[in-house]
Amino acid sequence: MKIDLTKNYTIISNHIDQKLLNNFSDYTIINDDINYENLENMIYNYPSKTICFNDCLRKFRENEKKAIINLLKTRGVNFINITSNMEEVLLSDYLVVYYDYNIAIEGKTLDVLKEEKILKRLGFSLPFTFDLSLQLKLYNTIDETETDLEKLVNKIWN
Repeated sequence: MKIDLTKNYTIISNHIDQKLLNNFSDYTIINDDINYENLENMIYNYPSKTICFNDCLRKFRENEKKAIINLLKTRGVNFINITSNMEEVLLSDYLVVYYDYNIAIEGKTLDVLKEEKILKRLGFSLPFTFDLSLQLKLYNTIDETETDLEKLVNKIWN
C-alpha cells in the first residue's frame, strides 16, 4: 500500500497483528502503552512527518483525541491510525479496510462509510454518529449527514 504523506489514514482490519503492522514498518509505530503526556511530548519532538498509531487512541477520551489531532495538524504531522474501533475512522481523511490482510475497500472516509453493505459483509459496523445521522436523513429529520455527535444533537434540537 502506498501512503500519501499529505493525508491522514485510518486502517481497520479483521486482523490487527504483526503481519499487518509489517506494511507500516517505515514509520514509528506507537503502541497502547503510551499515556497522553508522553504522546504529546513525542509529537512535539517528532522528527518525521508521519506517525503510526497501533490501536492506541481508543484508550483516550474524546477531548484528548481531538487535542491530539489538533496538535498533529498544528505541528504538520500526518498520522496512520490502525484501529479496531469504528468510531475512530472519523478522525481521518482516508479509510482503508483490510480483510484477511488484503485491501477490501479504500477511499475518502465518508465515501467508504456509505458502502454500508460491503462493510457489514466484512464484519464492520458504522460509527454510531454516522449511522444515526444516516437514519435521521432517511426520515428527513436532518438535511446533511453529520459525523460530530455534538453538531448532530444541535441539528436535531434546532
